[in-house]
Amino acid sequence: MSQFESYIKNDPRPEEKDVELSRKASYATLKKLEKQAGQWAELNASTKKEGDAIFKEKFKQLWAELAVHGTIEFDENGNPVIKNFTDLDGKVSIGILKEAGMPTNNIEYINPGTFKKNKMNIDTGNKHGLEVVEDDDGNVTIIGDHHSDTSGRDTCASKIFYETMLSLGMIERTPALDKLVEFVTQLDNKKFPNEKKYYKESWHTVLGLYRYFNFKSLLRFFQSGHSPTDPLSNAELLDFRLIEPKKKENKSDPIEFKGPALRQRNIIETALTKLGEMKKEGLVVPSQRYGLIAIDIGKKVPSGFDAASHVGCDTYINWSPDTRGFFITSPERGVTDNFKQGKNIRGGMYMKPRSDRSPLTLTLGEVLNKMTDGQLQPTGKLKEFLDIEKTIVYNSDMIEPTPPLNKEAPADIEVFNKRLGDLAVEVTSKSVNRKELDQKMDIVEQAQELAKTNPEEAAILLLGNGLITEAEFDIYKGSGEINFTVPDSKTVFSHLEEAFRDARIDYVDGLSIWYPKWWASIRRSKTEPLVRVNLEADTTEILAENLKKIEEVITQLGGVRK
Repeated sequence: MSQFESYIKNDPRPEEKDVELSRKASYATLKKLEKQAGQWAELNASTKKEGDAIFKEKFKQLWAELAVHGTIEFDENGNPVIKNFTDLDGKVSIGILKEAGMPTNNIEYINPGTFKKNKMNIDTGNKHGLEVVEDDDGNVTIIGDHHSDTSGRDTCASKIFYETMLSLGMIERTPALDKLVEFVTQLDNKKFPNEKKYYKESWHTVLGLYRYFNFKSLLRFFQSGHSPTDPLSNAELLDFRLIEPKKKENKSDPIEFKGPALRQRNIIETALTKLGEMKKEGLVVPSQRYGLIAIDIGKKVPSGFDAASHVGCDTYINWSPDTRGFFITSPERGVTDNFKQGKNIRGGMYMKPRSDRSPLTLTLGEVLNKMTDGQLQPTGKLKEFLDIEKTIVYNSDMIEPTPPLNKEAPADIEVFNKRLGDLAVEVTSKSVNRKELDQKMDIVEQAQELAKTNPEEAAILLLGNGLITEAEFDIYKGSGEINFTVPDSKTVFSHLEEAFRDARIDYVDGLSIWYPKWWASIRRSKTEPLVRVNLEADTTEILAENLKKIEEVITQLGGVRK
């Protein structure tokens, strides 16, 4: 390494952050030039101004290939798929690079936490700050990230790239960009001041609607001088395309609106309702170190921690055994425990991400007992889940997908509407752009209306537009709902559990019995001495055989089929 290279890489004044960033970026660029047969001569210039201009252009050329973390979905076979969609931090980072004149039309979306050699990697790579990575083959890679084991909660990728572009003189500092970057830093680290206070009304504020903005719209908003918590007027909601008038059947009909803002209002109402139910069901528990812990089994609460914190919870757990993952967040108290699976993220989060396809062997009971220092006293649905969890080993053979929609006999309307609600949240969070979002949400809203009278036609509409899979729609045969009057539903549940003890069983919504080729759901009526049985199977033969077994157990206990 030459003396000049050494000077660039090892900043002699590390306290000057802008100098450190520019030197790292410059070093990476010079090493790339060196790999191209030592073409440093291309930087020769007669004046400093000319030399700076040449270097900036060369920087743009050499780092034209970008990589950013995508989002992970699963195909119908349960295999992870990286989607070309990133979060707010990744989106704003790319916008800042574009403002600096960088080409942004060659972006690869990659598995979160990984990085691509010879590219500029954004918000991924498990590093802290701006890092230059070299290997023995001469590959040079730039990583701008804040997800290392030592990363704190005071920065984000947007801030790293903003400061890097400033240090290179490729972008001008403005109050609007400063405010936008600080906003992203606060959100990405769950440090927005008093965020929980604003949640209920956030459906018409930038704080609650930022995911529907592109970079230019966000920048325009901050140029206006408004705060992210200021309510947006109808005119502003229309201007940012957050609402739009519905088509009127008749000219005399009153104007009605649709769009992301109103969908967000529905999501908030759903989340708060679900949290109220969770409290009654024993799914909110106290801890001396973590405060009130909301336990969301199967990700039933849209907007997760934001909603939980609004109702007084300090910690939120998303426990998803069917996707082999879990997520714990406690921004103010911090996650101080370590578990045999997963990793700590910046002190305030702990997770086993969906991209980690190893079996989930850690149990929710182990997590909660540790977080409550052995003082856990579960009740209600939490106790039911933890009791059955003791006999379950989560692995690839035991994990089954969410029960599919049924072509011949559609799942009951409650289950179908639940799937439609989930679809609305999925489409909202995963659409690549506003055009795609609006198109898909129009289809979901049509299906929601259609489902009120014809669930099968609603399912056909979703399938035809690629919003559900053939597997969800077509491969199962169903019994439909069968009601039995019973003297004691608890006794029925315990005997069924014993009769099918080699199955995977859970109590998340009634009693569910899972086998590779069939599954059954048995739920108690809230108003009558009834249990309601739904069974689906690969073939009518399997369905008939196992429906007979279930019916025999129930009738032996005094149950009568209605």
